[in-house]
Amino acid sequence: MSSNYVLAKRYARAFLSILKENKRNLQDVVDETKTLMKSFRETGLDKVILNPVLDISTKKELIEPLKNKISSDIFSFLEFLVDKNRFSLLPFILQSLEETLNEESGRIVANLEVAIPLTDELKSNFIEYFKKKFNAKAVDIVEVVNEKIIGGFRAKVGDYLIDASIKGSLDKAKRLLLAN
Repeated sequence: MSSNYVLAKRYARAFLSILKENKRNLQDVVDETKTLMKSFRETGLDKVILNPVLDISTKKELIEPLKNKISSDIFSFLEFLVDKNRFSLLPFILQSLEETLNEESGRIVANLEVAIPLTDELKSNFIEYFKKKFNAKAVDIVEVVNEKIIGGFRAKVGDYLIDASIKGSLDKAKRLLLAN
């Protein structure tokens, strides 16, 4: 696990506690932050803020016009990240907030890697399987077709990985044979 991921989780927990203390709707904050990040990328402001040549006061001046355009909680947090030179963690923090939002609502996201596109019937079978396995109320499936896995599937739900692909089985068999 990368140190950025661990650090982002800590910042996300701290930000979440502030949001709950201020009785903010987490979904609204996630949506607003996604929109903000998208505009940063489109305008190139994200790259400017990440530029190590600029000092912190200049970076804060660059985000100052946002003060009256975004919620005060998000602006304060953004300013804090710039102050601590941790702006690069913002996408990871947002991801962590989304994961928390999904946990609280009983929703999980299953990243499913398959050799061929899933039929509707298979997709609904996977949804039922993941609901039972993870005791979830709802399941969102993100399907990625990857012909390199030959057949079967690989699924990632949070930190949990299921490798039921033919390629994964062959690789495992190869490692076992080479070990003996």
